[in-house]
Amino acid sequence: MPEPIIKRRFELKSDRSYKFWSVEIKNGTLTINHGRIGNRGQIREKLFSTEEEAKVHLDKEVRKKIKAGYREVIHQPPKLKSNAQLWEELEPHEPFLQAILEAPDGIENFMVYADWLMEQNDPRGQFILSCLAAEDPQTPMREQTKHFKLSSEIQIANWRDWIGELSPFFEKHGYLISYHRGLVASLQLESLGPSLASALKNSPHCRMLRGLQIASTQLNTTTINLDGIQYEADKNYGLQPLFEADFGNLRSFKFSSRQTNANQPHYSFPRRRQTGIPVFEFIRQMPRLESLSLDTLFDESDYRFLFDSELPNLSELELKDRFSNQPIEALCRSNWMEQLRSLKLYCELDVEICELLADSLDPNLMDQIVVFRNRIPEEGLNTIEKTGVTVATI
Repeated sequence: MPEPIIKRRFELKSDRSYKFWSVEIKNGTLTINHGRIGNRGQIREKLFSTEEEAKVHLDKEVRKKIKAGYREVIHQPPKLKSNAQLWEELEPHEPFLQAILEAPDGIENFMVYADWLMEQNDPRGQFILSCLAAEDPQTPMREQTKHFKLSSEIQIANWRDWIGELSPFFEKHGYLISYHRGLVASLQLESLGPSLASALKNSPHCRMLRGLQIASTQLNTTTINLDGIQYEADKNYGLQPLFEADFGNLRSFKFSSRQTNANQPHYSFPRRRQTGIPVFEFIRQMPRLESLSLDTLFDESDYRFLFDSELPNLSELELKDRFSNQPIEALCRSNWMEQLRSLKLYCELDVEICELLADSLDPNLMDQIVVFRNRIPEEGLNTIEKTGVTVATI
């Protein structure tokens, strides 16, 4: 029977030091992590012949740390707030958040909200003020650095408490969360499964999002019931659990329909779309969308409906991988070509499509087109360049 894993953590807090030192023994390997509290620290490992040798070495190291002033910290897993608790906690904040959503690009409502939070002794108040000061070009460089450091420290100390049941997902590699003026602003998800999708859909932070990037959708490994819906094992539900989520403030959406299996490290590409719902229906929930990036693994009819959608703020479009001519043709004939300023086509483009694309371009509106050099014939590239639009090849 294997020995239980030994984990211990020590911290040194003083006017001059704010450091941690943690150690773990597993299968005869001693792993030490040390650094400034709040950072990930530096990791080093040492392998011993037996578990007992590792424990003897650990005892020596612990005595040194205690002599240097470190004190052991008994770790207690934090109790995560549920989405229901977060909604209840944020109820008094609602007038301020609604005002921000109505005018999300101005700073006045952020300032009002921050002042109110400061009166409540809520660390989010100082977080917002520091974020605003750090982005203000009128703030001296030294002060910007000071505010950026302070905002980072506040975020590190409080982010789990702020997002509740979403936080375990963002402990993993490939899952990132960022803030804009002190509020949750964008999420980068390595893989989306029903559990994460349900937690995000029901989170009060979903409506505040400005950016969402989903690298793949995940094969569900167990049968689960979420929001009254049963998700069966061995099925990929894609975007379905996120349908009807509030993405009214979203400005940037990047989605790939790659499929992953939690038990398999590789990616695969399904033969049919894995969104669970038509992609155009999902994107129509994003009225403020400015930038859209999609791969090609959807039904082509979805793209025809998508390009007919009303997205008045959309100015940047990226279409990746193995596109056929039909969706590109639908794009060229759509009203989107009258509003796009940047178009990235990482797909095969034949001469006929290049001619149709050239006819639909307005050089006074389109800033640039980006294409793969080895996926477009020289004649087609010349046709597009003659329109006067800047063409970048990669």
